[in-house]
Amino acid sequence: MPNGLLPIREVDVSARQRLVAGLLDRARTVAHSAATMLVDDRPTELAVESKTVVTDIVTDMDRRSEVMIVDRLLEGRSGDGVLGEEGDDHAGESGVRWVIDPIDGTVNYLYRLPIWAVCIGAEIDGEPAVGVVAVPELGCTYFGAVGMGAWVSGAKPESVDVILSFAAGE
Repeated sequence: MPNGLLPIREVDVSARQRLVAGLLDRARTVAHSAATMLVDDRPTELAVESKTVVTDIVTDMDRRSEVMIVDRLLEGRSGDGVLGEEGDDHAGESGVRWVIDPIDGTVNYLYRLPIWAVCIGAEIDGEPAVGVVAVPELGCTYFGAVGMGAWVSGAKPESVDVILSFAAGE
């Protein structure tokens, strides 16, 4: 080409691929927001309760994080189901179900050890489709989606459009 640019290729992205990409983008953004809240708003002392046994604990920040995550994930997607570590469990009618652990590693979070994460996954019709693990104290986020691959990046979310372009070979 005279201007040195390559011609733009049409990429056939299926409705399912667009759904998966949208779910991944939403999960990454929400996980980042929850992780930021857990770091920035952490009180000096946490309210702690046992769930099933004395070593299986939940804090007020676990619950606060789950409420925030669910609220943000369901904005504009009220038909989705949710399965949350801290008790949020309801079926949806869209075929999408979010699976959430608002603080994976609560004991580490409690004792200010850096290895804890916000985990958000999405299933489509009962099949795993998207997974995000944000580890704010290490400044990284692991994320992946069926048919797209898996990556690790800094904690700031990036647009999934870039990933779709990469997956399409652009």
